[in-house]
Amino acid sequence: MNKVFWREMVECFNKISRDADCRAVVISGAGKMFTAGIDLMDMASDILQPKGDDVARISWYLRDIITRYQETFNVIERCPKPVIAAVHGGCIGGGESAAILLLGCSPGGAAAPMPRPLASSLSSVMGQTVSQEAAPPPGSQGWFWWSFSIPGLYLLGVDLVTACDIRYCAQDAFFQVKEVDVGLAADVGTLQRLPKVIGNQSLVNELAFTARKMMADEALGSGLVSRVFPDKEVMLDAALALAAEISSKSPVAVQSTKVNLLYSRDHSVAESLNYVASWNMSMLQTQDLVKSVQATTENKELKTVTFSKL
Repeated sequence: MNKVFWREMVECFNKISRDADCRAVVISGAGKMFTAGIDLMDMASDILQPKGDDVARISWYLRDIITRYQETFNVIERCPKPVIAAVHGGCIGGGESAAILLLGCSPGGAAAPMPRPLASSLSSVMGQTVSQEAAPPPGSQGWFWWSFSIPGLYLLGVDLVTACDIRYCAQDAFFQVKEVDVGLAADVGTLQRLPKVIGNQSLVNELAFTARKMMADEALGSGLVSRVFPDKEVMLDAALALAAEISSKSPVAVQSTKVNLLYSRDHSVAESLNYVASWNMSMLQTQDLVKSVQATTENKELKTVTFSKL
């Protein structure tokens, strides 16, 4: 992960969050593994030679850097569209490149090119042309899809995937909280999100203190991932099919569900019930509710229903 990545990931997901055509996001690795580690050489000047005349000023400078890096993954969690991580090979706390695959509604019911405004915006942010896939992914009928890659960038794998809503992995995947091996404590999300994801503080402590590898079967058993697949291709097909299924639902319902799941994670049951009551006193007035109920009573699939963009 280098300095360009930290900035562009925030800009990218801010644009995705505001784009009404996109209803789900899949993040996968473009190289031999999902992510191989942080680009320490690129970060060395900021971390090892920080700016400032004294301890206080150096500390403020470093704190600003850390909080900006944290935002890189906070923006994924805050994205109202469900984000699916599809992991193969190594997912190390700290690859060669990352590929972002997006899936959204195609109102005409057939595969469609990426909406021009989003293509232009993402191309500008990434400094490269965002490309349409040559063939539609499985289960994508009635949806548009596109992808772009971030070449030469290094990802903090566990920090990234724990900020995602759903995690799939291939049988060759492994996860590693590597920061202690480079002399620091993980500070952009792993230590905060991983305990909530797997619900086993002892296991989290073991992984964080030792930097040992967690293989795919253990990741499934601990709840870090929800499914394991034989290889990358099968996994990616399943992730895209899942994104297509999510995209067929009411965007009001899906995005409201994500907002309330995140709120409930960090609040008591009583607080969360009060929050969803306040939320749904307006959201229940959507026409999506009427359309969904009507489709159910008429034994129609939701993918045949046209929901307005959100």
